[in-house]
Amino acid sequence: MDAVAARFSRHAAAYEAHAVVQKEVAARLLDFMRPYLPENSTGVGADIGAGTGMFSRMLAAHWPAMSWLALDSAPGSLRLNPLTGKIIADARRLPLKAASCRVLTANCVLQWLPDPIATLKHWRSEHPHALIAAAFFIEGTLMEWQSALRSIDNESPHSFISEAALDSLKEQSFIHIDTLRAHYPDAHAALKAIHRIGAGTAAATDFPRLSPAKLRRALAAYPLQEGQATVSYRTAWVLWPAQKIGAQKIENKPSSPLQER
Repeated sequence: MDAVAARFSRHAAAYEAHAVVQKEVAARLLDFMRPYLPENSTGVGADIGAGTGMFSRMLAAHWPAMSWLALDSAPGSLRLNPLTGKIIADARRLPLKAASCRVLTANCVLQWLPDPIATLKHWRSEHPHALIAAAFFIEGTLMEWQSALRSIDNESPHSFISEAALDSLKEQSFIHIDTLRAHYPDAHAALKAIHRIGAGTAAATDFPRLSPAKLRRALAAYPLQEGQATVSYRTAWVLWPAQKIGAQKIENKPSSPLQER
């Protein structure tokens, strides 16, 4: 289990109580999926990075005829997920048979991977006839905290992909970009919230912690708006429709979507 998975496992019980922005991102992702997926759809759906099941529950409620799987690399989070089909798995190497899924979803997950776009393209190559629905944070996320760190000459531990990195998907996908904001009474509360929900990128796990003195300076430099500390989440929603099946048929309910070992 890597450092990111270990962190989410440790904080699994408290995650959803603080994941206000992630819930809004999930709700929007669900709305964007509706035109692509009829309510009576059947087949297998994989919720990747499903964690404690915040998005899994939404998916199962809106498409109850589908067989939903929850995949996550954090066992502590996955134990709390209500779906019966649960698989500990790395999002970059899904243990699923090729072309076995009708839907692949990922809510607030891909920013944790070294190359989100490459991962999306890999999923497409493995599941050419699946709807891929993903939402993830991009450059502009945590801009206030990054500004505070720069003001004390400290490199930011977070490196989100740029909006331009999405250009290679535009011809095949629907892409919507927006900034969601959460507001807190002060910088300390904002930083606490960031840590509680594990917002950030995989690169952040490799950076040393700030010394107490540097942390105090960074908190003092945190930009306030009308006396409040804002945390911005620049978010990309990507809906990549299934490629036309043509003469090839996908079984709605394969005996098992898991790869044979």
